[in-house]
Amino acid sequence: MSQPAGSLAARALLVWAAACGVAARASAQGSDPLRKTDVVRLLSSPVIGKSEIADLIRRNCLAFRPTERDWADLRNLGADAEILGSVGACTGRSRSPEPAPRAAFTVVPLPERVVVAPESDAMLRILVKRGDLVQGGVGLVLRGTSAVAEKGAPEAQAVSDENGLAQFRLRVGRVAGTYSLRVTLKGGATSPTDPLIELIVRPASPAMADVLPTQLSLDSADIRRIAVAVVVKDAFGNPVPGEPVELRGVDPEMGLAADPTPTDSVGRATFVLEPRTIRRAGRIDVRVHGNRLASLEAAFTDAVSSAASRFVTGAEQIGIARTQVNTQLVFQARASSGRPLAGRVISFTAHNAEVAPDHAITDGAGLAQVQVTLGAKAGAAIVIASADSVRIQATLHVQPAAPTAVIIEQNRVRVDGGHLVVAAETPFALNVSARDAYGNAVPVAGLARVLEHMRAQFNARSSLLRMESVQSDYWVTTVTFKPVGRGTAPLTIADATVAVEVVGRSGPRR
Repeated sequence: MSQPAGSLAARALLVWAAACGVAARASAQGSDPLRKTDVVRLLSSPVIGKSEIADLIRRNCLAFRPTERDWADLRNLGADAEILGSVGACTGRSRSPEPAPRAAFTVVPLPERVVVAPESDAMLRILVKRGDLVQGGVGLVLRGTSAVAEKGAPEAQAVSDENGLAQFRLRVGRVAGTYSLRVTLKGGATSPTDPLIELIVRPASPAMADVLPTQLSLDSADIRRIAVAVVVKDAFGNPVPGEPVELRGVDPEMGLAADPTPTDSVGRATFVLEPRTIRRAGRIDVRVHGNRLASLEAAFTDAVSSAASRFVTGAEQIGIARTQVNTQLVFQARASSGRPLAGRVISFTAHNAEVAPDHAITDGAGLAQVQVTLGAKAGAAIVIASADSVRIQATLHVQPAAPTAVIIEQNRVRVDGGHLVVAAETPFALNVSARDAYGNAVPVAGLARVLEHMRAQFNARSSLLRMESVQSDYWVTTVTFKPVGRGTAPLTIADATVAVEVVGRSGPRR
């Protein structure tokens, strides 16, 4: 059945008009690639020549990569060798699919969260895409940097490279915190979203601390708890959270034993000290990881008085060398008002003695006790009690131990155990003394009495020496002998012996 001539003419006019529109648009745009529908309309036009179609394809190229079916469709629509050659040449030039001409830019932070330290450079990387393809040469602006950047820093800008990557270098300031930065396209280009980057400026390492109060005024009678607040900061003044803080007395005898306390979100650590926790005045250090960041002073308002404090028991005792005295020494700490001071550390030191323990804490009556072992040297032993700046001493007396050796000397030269040569008929004197195991001189007054008692018996039995006299000054007994014969014989006094050789007057004498 044939169609009316008017209907055929109308359809021809529509095809011609569509084809002309495509050709006109392609010529006007100059660079927009042709879609498949555009090529189909051109091939369907009876008024556009094939050479003109081939020229449009060569000039504008294609927005699609022809498949086998596309090639078949082009041939069926009448595409000649010139048109197919133009399509093939265009396909050969296109190494990758072109992005959709109207696809929007996509801006992707890499990563979305960046952590830096104060006064450092933050490196913010951005990937720019259009569809699935990376885009180079795209200008970007980083908004919101005024809050975090160093004062006076210009607004950060960057341009993506051939790999679609752009990098912002932002010099951050001193203030720690979390900042939101927005990335926008430069020059009014559109993006579905302007992504946010979370920039976290974390505090630097702890460098200083604020302490309240700066001084502790202590009273032994006060039973209230004491609060000490510490705020740890970095070198830029930012509070540092999560750091372990210690309170440590410079003098271990202060008795401070507070457990480490971590700082909270604002860098604060609070210590609550129980009554009488601090037993001695002095400096308290605030330490983090062993480093001293600050300090405060602890001082007693009721200091130990040198006038009112004393040893109340045990002073002036007498004992044998290297033995423990019978009674412990008891020291009482008092304030200038006379009130006993409880909970104070009393340190004990000694000269020519040993003390145990070396420190003690006063009880409710202000008393502290110490046991004393006397030293090895006969004479005085000193025990010193120290509290705050007060030093008070007690004296004890050390007596020699039992004698363990007798010593014979002539002219201050020890001769016992040796050989002594003397001249005949010439009197000589020997000094006899005793020593204990520690080298202390032991009184020998009894020895003089014994020697005097046995002098007559000695003289009757000895043919070599005659005992002329015996004298004693409590520590030393002096015995005078006169040689009456010739020869050599042992002379024993107490437990000491010396070999005495009597020679003529012209012979040698020691």
